[in-house]
Amino acid sequence: MDLSYFLPRTDLLLGTGVFSKLGEETAKVGKAALVVTGKSSMKRLGFLDKAVESLESAGVSATVFSGAEPNPTLQNVKDGASLCIENKCDVVVALGGGSSMDAAKAIAIAAGHNDIENAWEYIVGKKATTEKTIPVVAVTSTSGSGSHVTMYSVVTNREKNEKAGFGSEFMFPRKSIYDVEITKHLPPKVTAESGFDVLAHVMEAFTNKKSNAIVDPWCLKAMELVAANLEKAFNNGEDIEARKGMAIADTLAGFAISAVGVNTIHPISNTVSGFYPEIAHGQALATLSQTVMKYNIENGSVELVKRYAQIAQALGQNVSGEMGKEDALLSVKAVGELRKKIGLEKGLADLGVLAEKFPEIAKTALKLYLGAIQSNPSKVDNEEIITKFFEESK
Repeated sequence: MDLSYFLPRTDLLLGTGVFSKLGEETAKVGKAALVVTGKSSMKRLGFLDKAVESLESAGVSATVFSGAEPNPTLQNVKDGASLCIENKCDVVVALGGGSSMDAAKAIAIAAGHNDIENAWEYIVGKKATTEKTIPVVAVTSTSGSGSHVTMYSVVTNREKNEKAGFGSEFMFPRKSIYDVEITKHLPPKVTAESGFDVLAHVMEAFTNKKSNAIVDPWCLKAMELVAANLEKAFNNGEDIEARKGMAIADTLAGFAISAVGVNTIHPISNTVSGFYPEIAHGQALATLSQTVMKYNIENGSVELVKRYAQIAQALGQNVSGEMGKEDALLSVKAVGELRKKIGLEKGLADLGVLAEKFPEIAKTALKLYLGAIQSNPSKVDNEEIITKFFEESK
């Protein structure tokens, strides 16, 4: 069997108490850090002050940019990059969830290339990301995006109603610090949304056209960990073992999508959030996942049907030895049950998405994410199919 796999360059520390290593690890990469974080939670919980203290005690100066919004915007990137250049920062520290990671990686590109005004050109692939990218150190606060070990970032251009995902080998974090003591502070809603992102990542990677024998075990193990731990973490944020389980699942999911990417669920969900930035990424994924899964099962090969049956099995469903279509459809049932348990059962109408916008959103998804959509295991090649996904997810 022929396959290709690019080994990422991230050094990962995962466990309890590893946050204390931030300054020591960052000093190996740079001496002047731009700390990119969101507007409130990391500061309110005291982790921002601890980060600055750790950096400065290790001889790394720290400049704070607390402007990373949920679904970070192009303006966030430009503002952060300006601050980075102004303070001559040579390393970017991402502190927070996936949005902080997304913003930090894009800031590292715009600042490293000293090309703030053309930042969107890098994001949509019109300009190449090179080794000029400033190195990134990731400190994640959520078990969700996998961004602490991936080369991907997603940024929203509000003027264009576009949310574009992009990636480059130069965007892998050099260092990644995953302290589960931070994740236990996540509120239930964010735990649910970020946790579903983990599940979507591995379901998409496992059924992607590029899926292979290297990533398959990661995907299945991550699914099992989500099934065993997400509801527990949602119901009791202090359950440190559940948080550890989700941290491992999140990391495995990051490895998997770095190797083979996603397919249709992520692209169309990202596009919905581009039009409606108030919709959380994980909620959009949950809303659209079952419709795409059903389509893939109904239109897929025998091998693909078997893969969905394996997903069902990993999520705790009783699957027959036949691993046929009925078994595969149990994966859709399992996802629906999980959505209800963690409060993500809303449809597009509940989220305020207007039906008349469906064709435009579908058109934009194909424009921005054609490559990922073409990796879908069942053919999705026109706006009508994507529009139907939206209609069936109302």
